[in-house]
Amino acid sequence: MIIVGTKIKNTGSILLYVLWILVVISLLSFKLSSASRVVMIKQVSEVSQIKKDLQLNSAIKFATFKILKNDWKNIQFKQNLNNQRITIDIYNESGFISLYDLSSQSLENVFESADFDSSSLNDLKNRTDSKKLHFNDFSELTQFEGVSAENVQHIIPYVSIYHQEGVNPAHSPENVLMKIKGVDQYRVKKLIDSSDMDEKREIRNEIVDILRSKNVNMTEDENDYYRIHISLDSRLYRVFVKLNRRSQDFVVVNIISPVDFEV
Repeated sequence: MIIVGTKIKNTGSILLYVLWILVVISLLSFKLSSASRVVMIKQVSEVSQIKKDLQLNSAIKFATFKILKNDWKNIQFKQNLNNQRITIDIYNESGFISLYDLSSQSLENVFESADFDSSSLNDLKNRTDSKKLHFNDFSELTQFEGVSAENVQHIIPYVSIYHQEGVNPAHSPENVLMKIKGVDQYRVKKLIDSSDMDEKREIRNEIVDILRSKNVNMTEDENDYYRIHISLDSRLYRVFVKLNRRSQDFVVVNIISPVDFEV
């Protein structure tokens, strides 16, 4: 089980954790052979959970190592751990629209697509505009009347609770780019359709230049928070980590698994 607040020390190698997975599974499998059927079912579930936790931990370590090496921007990593296919995408949180910039048309676009109730949106605006509220977890949004878990689930792929600056489109996923006010949607669609990395880089630079020329509220800075998307068993896990630049390690600040915010 990966615990929020856990420090991530980087070893630079994901293979160590693959070995741990194999050792743990082997030991538990041996234990299963002498157990009763009922106990076996329970222990098979436990083995599966341990395997998944170790795979997630390995993927997080791999991602944080890539961040420290500055080898992560606009790259999808594909790993194979113990015959389990895992894909990893890394984003800086600056690439997501700040939830605190409630005057932003980009954020309005996100809220509209998530069917936010107008009264709850006004309540949210009043409390955040006056700096009376800061979120540590997305689930805290459900404290507002009319905001459902489903609403929250819909906005997570687009917004950030970990910065208050303008969006940095150089680090935005394509789905976020589509919500930014003034974006050239034709170019974003070209970016999505392209499979050539050099072409994608060129198109993204064009998108950023156009937004800059329109004086969109944006930044060119990165912040200390990163969002790691880990696809495991065809399920997406979102892991939020914070970089300590002095010690060059990370702290896990939040994990949103596929079961969170289910309705």
